[in-house]
Amino acid sequence: MSLLKRYLSILLVLALLAGCVGVFPVAQTAAGKTSIACDTAFSAAAAAEADGMIVSFRADVSDQKIEKTIEGEEAQVESISEIGGMKLVAVTADDDAAQTATALAQKRAVEAVQPNYRYTFTQDDPYIYNALFSQYQFELTNAFAAWEALESGAHGKTRVAVVDTGVELAHEDLQANVLAEEGSYTRFHLGDMEDAQKDSDKEDGHGTHVSGIIGATYGNNKGGAGIAAGHHNDLVEVLAVGASNDGNSLYSIDIIKAIDFAVNNGARVVNMSFGSNARDLLIEKVIREAYYQKGVVFVAAGGNENGDSYSTPSFLKEVISVNACNRQKKAAYHAFAGTQKDITAPGVQVMSTLPGSGYGTLSGTSMATPMVSAIAALVLDANPQLTPAQVYNILCATAKLPTSVGRMFDNSFGFGIVDAAAAVEAAKAASADTPVESVLLKGTAITVEQNNPFGAECVMYPATALTDPVWSVEDSSIAAIDPLSGMIIGRKAGRTTLR
Repeated sequence: MSLLKRYLSILLVLALLAGCVGVFPVAQTAAGKTSIACDTAFSAAAAAEADGMIVSFRADVSDQKIEKTIEGEEAQVESISEIGGMKLVAVTADDDAAQTATALAQKRAVEAVQPNYRYTFTQDDPYIYNALFSQYQFELTNAFAAWEALESGAHGKTRVAVVDTGVELAHEDLQANVLAEEGSYTRFHLGDMEDAQKDSDKEDGHGTHVSGIIGATYGNNKGGAGIAAGHHNDLVEVLAVGASNDGNSLYSIDIIKAIDFAVNNGARVVNMSFGSNARDLLIEKVIREAYYQKGVVFVAAGGNENGDSYSTPSFLKEVISVNACNRQKKAAYHAFAGTQKDITAPGVQVMSTLPGSGYGTLSGTSMATPMVSAIAALVLDANPQLTPAQVYNILCATAKLPTSVGRMFDNSFGFGIVDAAAAVEAAKAASADTPVESVLLKGTAITVEQNNPFGAECVMYPATALTDPVWSVEDSSIAAIDPLSGMIIGRKAGRTTLR
């Protein structure tokens, strides 16, 4: 119980601001409940900014029993949501949060207790100009050639969800491709659904910029265009889902609700330009269910801090992790270097839409991420039957490293800079009959921790091959691996080799 008690003492510490660093190991309590351990001491200042905790109940537990259970521990129910076979309850404690969480974790109907983690946006060095800045991303990603390849025949129209601060629906350059229902869009705050109005303010700046990178209107003589817009504005639909109330951060409960809403409203791609170094098991669960059961592609910012520490959600196997480069195809100085990234896109001084029907440039992997989300949408326009794993393989296998003509993995660029035209052409020609010529693993030697799951990743060539890899490990006493999904579970701490 000491490990659980230590964890519960920091339940409300913000994941990025309170100093919890690295991978948070999974711990099992005496009651078999899942929690997350962190060595950081409880911070009263950080707790004052946090939004409580999330308590997961079995789906068959009534709302009345949930409310009675929470209130019996001198806490308040902020919202109850049924998602993925569980009931997630946003909870704030009246007094001692650690004591409340300790008591709730022992309840028979409670499956898990975790912080309502705070996620921050991976934007760096904002540059705002009154004059327009050239959209060099079209040249670097070959987007116009991808449009032409799609428009030469029949194509789909893929819906991309932008889980972010929100969007200025009234922006002059977001009229053709951003969805609105009666002049509003959906926002979540502490798990509650709200209708956000058409007009916006500075709090929606990040989401407005990201939405414009994907779907700003082409050919209206205003501003620029989105990478997935198309010459006729018929290649993408942008579904903005707000998950922030202050424009600066998002919390676990709102991200989970936003993803669930997006998936249930037709999104095939979900853009997540944010991150935290917490191991957020509930967000992992909702992403994996949508990925494997509903075929949703997830794309997330790799981060702006140099290093290779754990980051949710970008480090998940089921998420395409994006790094940033500049117009000279150089890795951004704030780029997140490491083995967990997958692909690179323009992310330095990217021009896009801003509130007030304005325009300006921002920098960071937040800006590179919607480039990849947009191109993933174009790939699905070309071939809607592709699975998320196949979309990943096509994007990475067609990406090009600026420093090499060979097939390799680079710690700064991942598998390379995304190429929209090559990816679309590969998607159109992709076939299960195409033989695999070679397989490139991110790494073969792996270090595992007991009961700490993660996914093995590889890229198969050519990009037109749709064969799924079959995984195994050299020493099954160290780790077990699902041969189809590549998910690895450590049986004991140690090292083994992927095959």
